[in-house]
Amino acid sequence: MGAGDGSNPFESQHAEIIRTTLRWADEAAARRDYAEALRWVETVRGLGEALPGHYEAKLQLWRRLASAAG
Repeated sequence: MGAGDGSNPFESQHAEIIRTTLRWADEAAARRDYAEALRWVETVRGLGEALPGHYEAKLQLWRRLASAAG
């Protein structure tokens, strides 16, 4: 890992943080805590990240389920 080899530790760490945060969203949804799942997704958006395509569908579902629950 050095200058010019195409690696960027910051970008790698950032990508891992995004993956982990989305995993936490999935785990919250699996526990049926849709409000928490939505907070994790909003955390990713707050970082200026676009959501992977399949998360848009999850987001809509989680919003409906969160509304129905509370």
